[in-house]
Amino acid sequence: MKTFTQYITEAKDRIIKKMPNLSKEEKEILVPLFKTNDKNREKLVDWNRWKTLTFDDFKAAIAYESKSSKKKAVKSKGIKGLAKGKDYIDVSYMFNNYYAYLPLNHKASKFIASKYIGTCTAKWCTAENNSRYWTAYVGDGIRLMYLVNSDEGADANKFAIAYLPDDIMNSYEIFDENDHVVSAIPNENIISILRRYDKDLKEYGQKVEKSVPEWLERATTYRAKWSYTNGVVSWNEGRWQDGEWESGVWHKGVFENGIWRTGTWLSGEWENGYWFDGIWRGGVWKDGLWYYGIWKGGTWEGGRWKDGVWHKGTWKDGIWWDGIWMGGTWEGGEWRGGSDRYGNEHPRGDSPDKWIN
Repeated sequence: MKTFTQYITEAKDRIIKKMPNLSKEEKEILVPLFKTNDKNREKLVDWNRWKTLTFDDFKAAIAYESKSSKKKAVKSKGIKGLAKGKDYIDVSYMFNNYYAYLPLNHKASKFIASKYIGTCTAKWCTAENNSRYWTAYVGDGIRLMYLVNSDEGADANKFAIAYLPDDIMNSYEIFDENDHVVSAIPNENIISILRRYDKDLKEYGQKVEKSVPEWLERATTYRAKWSYTNGVVSWNEGRWQDGEWESGVWHKGVFENGIWRTGTWLSGEWENGYWFDGIWRGGVWKDGLWYYGIWKGGTWEGGRWKDGVWHKGTWKDGIWWDGIWMGGTWEGGEWRGGSDRYGNEHPRGDSPDKWIN
């Protein structure tokens, strides 16, 4: 008989065949998806629960599309390699001499700017590999329209129009493929177009995908639900498995394995959520600064952390491992390595009550 560990490390398509809650038809849909051993797709499923998983638990994995497969599709099919209505909205009907697209996510923004769509590569900041500018634009309510002169044209040029949906006529700005501001687009009356299709563009403003910061894109999560408004991530539920957290509010979620791996927590609030294995129970984290290091083992019960000061609650039998303690009071547990807020290093086992502040 195989052990639990052997089941979990087994090829995922084989595990699917043994799942009791899946029908034959459902297994036939899922098995081919996992024969490729795509680790990113596999991370979207909680394999520890393989005996109780239903088809609904695979929705995210079914919808997942690897970056490489999307790039291959765009290279061979151009704009048709992206999903219309999901990656972009086609508004070419607005123009006489250009194909026009409203990108709905950062991925589409990069591909429409690339050489695979149209006849040149645009150097717009919102189409860089790093999504920080796309995120900033979308977060500020700015919307984008990309114009391509031809999928097979002669003169290579592209334009980007940035505007605010609620004040299109007074807020728009035009950029050429080199990201230089220009006053007009050849052979097109932009003012007339924006005025005529004002309603269409405002509706697009409601459909654009709310992008996320790079650090959240890199994180490994499961069944995550969050919102992103004005540069702040609000985590509503789901499991955070690994990654770095910066600037946000945490509600209800679960950490897996109780380890915050070499991450940074900046200017956020922690409410209600708990640690899963190495447990954080109850309590509120407000306005504190978590700066590198691993929080490992132990139990956090009750209590509150505010402005760098620990109030009431108790940290039992835990270990603070190789990090920086930025002010406050430490009770119980063991400190290993690391330094205090002034850069003073402390030997293994030396607790904060012995530090010189």
